[in-house]
Amino acid sequence: MGLWRHISEEKGKYTALLVFSLIIFFLVVYPFGKLVVRSFFTQEGMGPTLANYWELLTEPELYSSLVNSFKLGFGITFMTLLLGVPMAWGVARTNMPLKGLVRTATVLTFASPSFLAALAWMLLLGPRGGKLNLFLQDLLGLSSTPFNIFSVWGIIFVFSLFSYPLVYFVVSSALDNMDASLEETAQILGASKLRTLFTITLPLVTPAILAGAVLVFIEGLVIFDVPAVLGTPVGFFTLSTRMYAMFDYPPRFEMAAALAVPMIVVLVVMLLFQRLYLGRRQYSVLTGKTGKPQLVDLGPWRWVLAGYCLLIIFASVGVPFLTLIYTSLVKAFGLPLAGGNFAGLDNYIALAGRPTVPRAIMDSALLAVLGTVSALSLAVGGSWVVERTKIKGRELISFLMMSAFAFPGVALGVGLVLAYAGKPFYLYGTLWIFLLAYTVRGLPMGFMFSRSALKQISPDLEDAARTLGASWGRTMLDVTVPLLRNSLFGVGVILFVFMFRELGTSVFLNTAGNEVISVVIYELYEEIRFPTMSALSVFVLLINISVVMLARRLIGDNPMRM
Repeated sequence: MGLWRHISEEKGKYTALLVFSLIIFFLVVYPFGKLVVRSFFTQEGMGPTLANYWELLTEPELYSSLVNSFKLGFGITFMTLLLGVPMAWGVARTNMPLKGLVRTATVLTFASPSFLAALAWMLLLGPRGGKLNLFLQDLLGLSSTPFNIFSVWGIIFVFSLFSYPLVYFVVSSALDNMDASLEETAQILGASKLRTLFTITLPLVTPAILAGAVLVFIEGLVIFDVPAVLGTPVGFFTLSTRMYAMFDYPPRFEMAAALAVPMIVVLVVMLLFQRLYLGRRQYSVLTGKTGKPQLVDLGPWRWVLAGYCLLIIFASVGVPFLTLIYTSLVKAFGLPLAGGNFAGLDNYIALAGRPTVPRAIMDSALLAVLGTVSALSLAVGGSWVVERTKIKGRELISFLMMSAFAFPGVALGVGLVLAYAGKPFYLYGTLWIFLLAYTVRGLPMGFMFSRSALKQISPDLEDAARTLGASWGRTMLDVTVPLLRNSLFGVGVILFVFMFRELGTSVFLNTAGNEVISVVIYELYEEIRFPTMSALSVFVLLINISVVMLARRLIGDNPMRM
């Protein structure tokens, strides 16, 4: 009986491995394969051919889009390091005041979608009607407005305000876990605080800084929403926004695929670099702490550093929120709030009269919930197979789960359309294709968090349940999942926020009657209905802020600590 049960369990484990591998294959590998194949065919279906890739390199507009994407990637990475590293050092290693406020407010950055911030800064620094621009022009007596947000620097500025947490969380976590003995020894030997920072502290957390920089570069390379708002109106296209333009009539799916494939290849190379090279550059002093570090006394400069951190947070969260609230209260954008231009709550009430808005909110919430549940279910099952079994091939699941991270939103949208729009699936024009997209987008984060949490749980309780006769499924439901409940709920809330506000993939999958809330906001922007757009944006921000604060209560200030 025992032998038969052992054989049955081993068979079940291999079956689970096969099932998870097949599911991830159809979610990730199959759409990527359709992208690759379509990129070698012409618009008329003739092929195979390299004409699309040749056009990518020789067509000036397409080549400039490629160059622009790399400009943004490098520019955003540089700017983000300037923002995130000093903040992480100030919070983790100095006597800077207001640390709790900085930690909490930085987490709230996750609640502010970058495309809403782009809209807000557009309303402030637009070259003709930007409120802040006009104020500065009058104040300084200038003949023209001093800033133009519709530019490369404008895109870098706005997106850097929302990508710096990727560096901040990684670096602050490394600083928190770093043994301070080398820093203390350097100071005993007479090294100044500044010299200790540049010769000891920063070199020791270099792997963390580089890891955060790689993540930011990837995000900057594939970003869609901010360039769509601040670049497209002035003819500045990136690979992502150019792919979106390929969907205009007549659609050029083959060129969209040809644009997506090199993007994914670059991301895969960057992820391999992060995993292989940076993974080896882990210093032993980062593996644990011998005690609390002696905080660097900055004297009066501690208030300067605190002000610097709060200024960044205000620019990323406070300014967009206040700007959108102000704009949502006017009848006509560009006129003063006083007098007959005060709309009160009329713009908010008008949202209920637009049939697409209530439906989009319900669809977005439903898809975010179902996508979160689907992604976490696959992530938990996959992480259990990887961590709790020793069957050959289990690392395939880990590879497939994390490979979804190399599938940027816009490329994923194109791939899903090519893979599932036609027979035998016919999912294009339905909410099911959104659910597939959101599940893929949530897989990498869900897998990382669930695998990390599973490592912290001893397998003894699971083994005891199995010894008492519980099946694998019963053990998962009654033992494993309850132990992971708090961790999974925390990351689930964060995934909900990401999916609820998702635009890069959704804009490719959107059809009449199946709108999601982020696409409705983008359409209002294109229609230049700024007051209504702002009212809906405020509503979305309030929802996101609420769920992110709930996540903070569950998993703390730093999502990377999971």
